[in-house]
Amino acid sequence: MLGDTFWRLDEISRPIATPYYLDNGSLQPIDHYTNTDYPNGGLRSTTRDLFKFLRILALGGTADNVELLKPATVQAMMTPQIPDIDDEMGLHFFIMDKANGLWGHDGGEQGVSTTMAFNPNDKTGAIILTNFSDSELDEMLRQTYLLGKGL
Repeated sequence: MLGDTFWRLDEISRPIATPYYLDNGSLQPIDHYTNTDYPNGGLRSTTRDLFKFLRILALGGTADNVELLKPATVQAMMTPQIPDIDDEMGLHFFIMDKANGLWGHDGGEQGVSTTMAFNPNDKTGAIILTNFSDSELDEMLRQTYLLGKGL
């Protein structure tokens, strides 16, 4: 189902984007690297595979007759786990845009910034993958979500 998502670089047969960082106003390429500290980095995926995963989440755990997660698991991901400390952090997912009801996850490593989120009520989401360090993606996520809703 998710045929283009890998932890290890040697498993990837297709070309992948070159990561970059900004150095004195100039973009500098970074050689591909991988971390051994997964799940905290190093996962490579396509937007198509992330879409499949996000779609399953938005649909409550099942899409195209495939149950990847139980509905209770999806609900737990969007339920504050320790509300006295943080009322916006679920299990792996957190509220990324309260005004639009977006739950998701973001991340980054040297040369990449990523974000994905969805509204569980209207089943609309957005995925943004960049090959640039330290990108500010919050407003881009919001605008992409609104575009997906046709607003």
